[in-house]
Amino acid sequence: MPIPRFRERRRSPEPRPALAGSIIRDYIVERALGDTVIDDSRMCPGATALHLPDSNPAYPTAFMVDHEFVHVHTDGSLHVAANPFTVDDIVANGWAEKHPEAGLSLPTNVLLVYSPRDQSELEAVSDIMRTTFAWAADL
Repeated sequence: MPIPRFRERRRSPEPRPALAGSIIRDYIVERALGDTVIDDSRMCPGATALHLPDSNPAYPTAFMVDHEFVHVHTDGSLHVAANPFTVDDIVANGWAEKHPEAGLSLPTNVLLVYSPRDQSELEAVSDIMRTTFAWAADL
């Protein structure tokens, strides 16, 4: 699955507000794939997380905590355990930054994906989430 194209960083006189976190959570949750379990985050209280059922993961770095591979914060931003082969592209294209604890208490591929500002960015962030799911599920 390709990484979404570049996120425009152009500044406007008035900052565009992020889409409401609940809308993003609902959007991501509607598109949950496979045997994904939707639950509270074990890593970030108040966030909605996607977990895979107990299994022996092919890639231990595919998860942040237990079997949690993505969670959505109330502001619409996400933490994802991205496929390591996509991390540089996601960051270089302006969709995310590395988590401050990546490589310390978290795997090096954990990213903070920025809150989408409109429907097209929401689709792109959803693509990142699906790519993350594919990595976690070894698809």
